[in-house]
Amino acid sequence: MNAMSRSEAATALGAESYESYIENLTGKLQFFVGAFHIDPDSGRKCAFARALAVQFAELGECYLSFAQWDVWEFAEDFDLFDGYRKSLGIDRSIEEAPVHLLQVADEKRLRSLLSLGLFFVWDVTVFSRSETLLAKFSHDEWMEFYASTSALQSEVRGILNYYKMRPLSP
Repeated sequence: MNAMSRSEAATALGAESYESYIENLTGKLQFFVGAFHIDPDSGRKCAFARALAVQFAELGECYLSFAQWDVWEFAEDFDLFDGYRKSLGIDRSIEEAPVHLLQVADEKRLRSLLSLGLFFVWDVTVFSRSETLLAKFSHDEWMEFYASTSALQSEVRGILNYYKMRPLSP
């Protein structure tokens, strides 16, 4: 696993900027199933993050990035977040290195980082380096998914259904 700045990630991805890469990937993949509420229960968030981490690990290496922290300060714990990253050998702050490149072997780290982002109600973006799946989580407690194939869409729909995630609108 490697933590990097947005500009370092853009260089690694061969993009003009990290934000433009995400925008281009969002346009390339198919948006599906609409936006869903993020369940407020911490146990369900953790289990849901585990299922998504397994799904992403099956696709190879992936990127996870954080944005929009300090929106809901009451929900954040930087001591916990920084302590976890330090246990992984990351000494840079989230401001310096909000993007994480994770290998297949980093599935548990992906799960933990995604769980922390969901617990702290931050914006989180996760995408496969194979450019087949992208998930966006908002600090406003909704999520949306983009995928390259109907089979992958079905896998994610299955996870959403299993955890009884509700669409924002019927």
